Amino acid sequence: MKLTVIAGTVAGLLFLSAPASAAPTVTVRVEGATSTLLERTSVTLGSGNGSPCEADTAGAALDAATKGNWDKQEFVSTILGETHKFDNNDYWAEWVDKGQGYKRGSGLCADHLAEGDEVLLLVDLSPPPTFAPTVFPLAIETPSEVVNNAGPLPVTVVEYTSATGNPGEGERTPVAGATITGGDVPVVTDAAGHADVPVAALSANPIHLRATKPGAAPSATESVTFLSKGVPQINGVPVQPPATPDRSAPTAKLVGLTDRQTLKTGPRELKGSFTDVSGIKSVKLRLAKRAGGKCSYFSGKLETFRRTKCGTEKYFAIGDRADWTYLLPAKLGKGRYVLDAIAIDGAGNRTPLARGTTRVVFTVR
Repeated sequence: MKLTVIAGTVAGLLFLSAPASAAPTVTVRVEGATSTLLERTSVTLGSGNGSPCEADTAGAALDAATKGNWDKQEFVSTILGETHKFDNNDYWAEWVDKGQGYKRGSGLCADHLAEGDEVLLLVDLSPPPTFAPTVFPLAIETPSEVVNNAGPLPVTVVEYTSATGNPGEGERTPVAGATITGGDVPVVTDAAGHADVPVAALSANPIHLRATKPGAAPSATESVTFLSKGVPQINGVPVQPPATPDRSAPTAKLVGLTDRQTLKTGPRELKGSFTDVSGIKSVKLRLAKRAGGKCSYFSGKLETFRRTKCGTEKYFAIGDRADWTYLLPAKLGKGRYVLDAIAIDGAGNRTPLARGTTRVVFTVR
């Protein structure tokens, strides 16, 4: 199938793209029209790439995870023996999760992957007259306000939607009516996407949760392990529950930079702090630059600025320290900069962007 006939870009288009360095470990999942063809599978990219793509791309990851069992065509139509070539407006759609939830991919050869990224291939339907996508991926969010397996496990189910299918689209939306299996009995989410999963009668440890809903691609299987003292660990990370459920995002403070500031000399050190009762799970930065009408962003992986389309700048993770400092390779040169700093706490709450606290805009003359 030729992917340009639908709104947006889908998985099959193997765009030519400049190579990136390193050999990250990533995961790949393939959801067929009626069943899961490949559960979340971990692969390390590098040598032995049998795809037509660069060694660190989504195409190389798909090739490694399926052991070469796909058609390897410019417009992919067959994966693991299942074919979708737009005969019935059906095709393979690519989604990529770089730590901010699923986003529509730019093409198997165009999407370069970093450590921990996930590639999802699912069967989408884009009927006329708009040819907009209609099948979106579900995801399970397991918050940390879990006491032990004597009580229910709070779970949220969301989906990531795309209005046009354009690369980078993926709006997190709570899902009502999703069924969660893996607990004592199946449960269905409410209007806010929440459900309490009963686990008291389970003898299995860990338990494996999965969300499904007609018309959507099912979630990946998420594991919850209960420790001997009754304290759970979620996907291998021990969690101490707060006295009451934590629904508040981490509070933030950027140090050394103020919004709308003009500097004669660019800073080299970026720093700030976050505070949260559930503890900080991850701190991420995004540093965007505009100079001469061109946009770029700082890549934490390559430790340099990379040209990009304005408005598509990416975050990079710097660890889990509440009081954080990041040393750039050199002082920032002339240009207009936007620095965003966010944190995700142990309960899954994410700091919103706000001018002056988690976002500062400044200029280096």
